[in-house]
Amino acid sequence: MCYSSGMADKTPERNAADLIADKQREASVSEFFAKNKHVLGFGSPGQAVIMAVKEGVDNSLDACEEAGILPDVKVRLSEESGDMIVSILDNGPGIVKENITNVFCKLLFGSKFDSWTASRGAQGLGISAAGMYGYITTNKPMTVYSKVKGREGVGFAFHIDTKTNSAKIVKEMICDDKLFPSGSGTFVSIPMEGTYQRGKRGVDGYIEATAFSNPHASLYFINPKREIMKIDRVTNVIPPKPKKMKPYPTGIDYQKFIETVKTHKNDSIRLILSNNFSNITMPVINFLLDGNQKLASVKGSELLENETILKQIFFKMSFLCVGRLTHHTNVESVLRKLPKSKLTVKEFLIANYEGIPIEKAEVLLGNNANVKISMVKQEEIKKLHTALTNKFFPISAPSRESLAPIGTNVIKARLKQKGAECVIVNTLEGLVVKGSPMMIEIGIGFEGKIDIDGASPVMRFANRVPLLHAAKACAITDAITSIDWSSCGLQHKVGEMPVGSMIFVIHISSLWLPFTDQAKVAISHDPSIVKYLKKGLMECKRGIENYMIDKNREKERAMKLAMLGAYSKELKISISAILGKDVKGFDAALMQLCEAEK
Repeated sequence: MCYSSGMADKTPERNAADLIADKQREASVSEFFAKNKHVLGFGSPGQAVIMAVKEGVDNSLDACEEAGILPDVKVRLSEESGDMIVSILDNGPGIVKENITNVFCKLLFGSKFDSWTASRGAQGLGISAAGMYGYITTNKPMTVYSKVKGREGVGFAFHIDTKTNSAKIVKEMICDDKLFPSGSGTFVSIPMEGTYQRGKRGVDGYIEATAFSNPHASLYFINPKREIMKIDRVTNVIPPKPKKMKPYPTGIDYQKFIETVKTHKNDSIRLILSNNFSNITMPVINFLLDGNQKLASVKGSELLENETILKQIFFKMSFLCVGRLTHHTNVESVLRKLPKSKLTVKEFLIANYEGIPIEKAEVLLGNNANVKISMVKQEEIKKLHTALTNKFFPISAPSRESLAPIGTNVIKARLKQKGAECVIVNTLEGLVVKGSPMMIEIGIGFEGKIDIDGASPVMRFANRVPLLHAAKACAITDAITSIDWSSCGLQHKVGEMPVGSMIFVIHISSLWLPFTDQAKVAISHDPSIVKYLKKGLMECKRGIENYMIDKNREKERAMKLAMLGAYSKELKISISAILGKDVKGFDAALMQLCEAEK
């Protein structure tokens, strides 16, 4: 068969796939966020101003604490040619000249990636996103001055190039040292489309809440009307810096595990596990290696040639659980609770078997997960109990030194300042969620001078940062509304916020927090977190109920004393008449009798 010479060179006819390919291109991270501002919390002019202030103040507090400096942070909002100017000045250590544009204009640039400590932020998105939003909405650059102690201050005007995720410097300026009387610090000013919102969910509320959770900070705020809010620090003690911890074995993914083995491939697998992951003891290693002592001495480089063994070790990591497998000593004590229980098998498991990863344990439940446990045969429960205790292996909880608590003493003092007569505080420690250590601090202020018109307010915090918005979408709110508070004298319908003289303060500190979005305004409804929150709240509720019992008892005693006081004169006269003589010390004896009956 013959072919003409032109056939081989014929260009294929272009179709729809070619046209689509012409339009396809890679988008930078900053370009994506420029078109999706709401993802970072800049969805409206009001929210944008709050987010810009929040990100700037968070950066200032972080920098000061890292350098061991008591923070003095000044925030100013002013209007100029229709734009809102957000300005923040701090007395921190300053930023070296080479990093200024990266800090403020490069998304995902920061010092906290993979830090394994609880921190206010970790993605390197916040202040860069504020500058990007400002430039997009006003076409004006941000201004930054910074001074490192012992060096000349520097200043820049620049904006972010969303296509390259880098800064475009408009001009470099001379920094007036008088701007930083302490000898170091940073000043940032961002023009943006924005509106100033007053109230608890506005900038005022953010400043007040930040002062609540950071008593070592001095905060100064000037609003667009030049009204001043000044909150002095109440302590000169800087909170201890969270210590970096090794990755917890139940909180890593397989890629991280393999990278660790590759980095230390010349060590034995026993050393790799014990040196690079926290809380790995010899009993835990024996569990992970199925007691194979020869395998314990094999180098990582050899195991990398056969990933099957590494996959088996990693799989067994997911069956490590924190602390005891159960609150009960034996299966018989578990069985005794079954007839009266209204829980499903899954709910019973969550309530009675501490530390077991629910997503793993569910595999053992099969089709019984949603069956009422009272309907399950005892033999099946015994099999489940045996499977749980044989399948999972206990590991100690990670250290709290990597966390950043507010402190129950601080919470108690702050609630007392708000006029609470009764303050109940509670701290839940040793918690592990998704392999990350977690601490929950709860404070409830009750009665006294608390004047609440409507639902009881909730002050929510995550790693000492106030959560002001999306309360209904937050796990903290979900936990509060799921408890019946009517026994505390409040008007309450389960599923809604209680109404009455009560203030809730809840702080969650963790290396991993499941926020509902990148704006970080609410904690998502993770079942384990809600479980721990409810547990802590129930303990506080019992404290309030005990306070009410004591108060009512004291009230009854006071009424009895008043009644006795009203008749004591007549009683004294009658007794004197019966005895035929004056009764000395009658009033003191009566009071002593009442005290004995207390």
